[in-house]
Amino acid sequence: MDYLDLRAYDNANYVEAIKDGEIIRVPEKVAIMEDLFILRKIVNQPQQSLSVPVASSIKQRESISKGSIFSEWKHGKFGVKKNNALQDLIPNFNWEISKNRKKSNMTRAKLATLIMANEEDVKMIELGELPKDDFVLISRIEQIFGINLRKHPNSIAQVNLAELQKRNEQTKKDTAVKSVGQMFKDSAGVSGNDIEILD
Repeated sequence: MDYLDLRAYDNANYVEAIKDGEIIRVPEKVAIMEDLFILRKIVNQPQQSLSVPVASSIKQRESISKGSIFSEWKHGKFGVKKNNALQDLIPNFNWEISKNRKKSNMTRAKLATLIMANEEDVKMIELGELPKDDFVLISRIEQIFGINLRKHPNSIAQVNLAELQKRNEQTKKDTAVKSVGQMFKDSAGVSGNDIEILD
């Protein structure tokens, strides 16, 4: 098969033509010389004007998606570091959240406003991934639906510092009351009639 040097036809009008059962793009003069069936003419636009908008639109799409955690997660870039909070949640916690949201006739947008997050975060949570490595959103969801999503509900991660201090003070008070009460019990068995005086 002979190959044509198409460099001479750089500024020529191109056409789509049928050659050997295939649709090919060739300069119009070549199609006429080879007696090819011409399907349509291709309007030549300067290649610079074509490449600039395409490149800029790709850059715009990339810049828009850079800030989105959900888009990173969809493309497999998110969650490279191990999310420790996920390990402390029950299996299929995302199903529980989705089930309770639907049972409450609540949209993702409504749930997002209630937990003070965006809709992408709610979507990620319902798909089984946490946007941050903490329990802030999970705690808010647990409060809204009145459910427990943790493997160990009485874990320290669930208790804040103020509650720990209250528990500590309460245990101190309980031990103090018990020790004073025990002293009274011990001395209550001794009364004035039971005392013997020895000379």
